Amino acid sequence: AEYLIAGFQIRDGNLTVCIRAFGPSRSAADALSDPIIELIQQVSTFHTVKSTIAMNDDFQSDYSGVSTESGESVSTSKSTIPTYLNTLLAKEAAIVMVLPPGNYTARVYGVGGATGIGRVGIDKVIE
Repeated sequence: AEYLIAGFQIRDGNLTVCIRAFGPSRSAADALSDPIIELIQQVSTFHTVKSTIAMNDDFQSDYSGVSTESGESVSTSKSTIPTYLNTLLAKEAAIVMVLPPGNYTARVYGVGGATGIGRVGIDKVIE
């Protein structure tokens, strides 16, 4: 499988983030038609232990499935995306949650092994 991976770090206290996976909004023919996003927390030093803490397929829906990273079952409720960040089309994915300080990876791939070009956005939510 092919993945788009974006790593990020949170320091100095909890932070609300909005992580979005884009595909269909890219108008080119090679766009990723149905992206899924997986949020992975690095639990140990040197990234030897990690845990999938949230997943989303379509931002308007709840998610229940299995992490391709760890094989664990993951259920996540749909997220409320701030209006100023919600430019997503129906098949695109998003996770909005409060995260404690630490190291994270957002991983995007195509549902059912679909391939194409997508992009990921990680934004601090301004309350």
